[in-house]
Amino acid sequence: MIDCLAGTIDQVVAAKLAVRSRNQPALARRVDVAQNLELGATVVIPWGIDEVRGTVAEVYGPDDDRRVVVALSPELSSYVVDELTTVTLPADSVRLAVVAA
Repeated sequence: MIDCLAGTIDQVVAAKLAVRSRNQPALARRVDVAQNLELGATVVIPWGIDEVRGTVAEVYGPDDDRRVVVALSPELSSYVVDELTTVTLPADSVRLAVVAA
């Protein structure tokens, strides 16, 4: 019985490691996109349980701790904010906005 449980635990751990290794390249691509953001690019950032659009105002910091300053305007953020404001986020929290076709 104990051998059976040990085999099951090993299988669960191996499955979790396999999922992590499959997901890791996607995370790396997201970080690369965030590090190559240009000033004025339209981006999407997390905002509570939702997301809002903003414009890249500044990108700074070393590659391993890159920060992005995003300008939020009422029009671009769908009036989530009442006036022009900025927020600073880690680069891996920011993604380029996709233009609707």
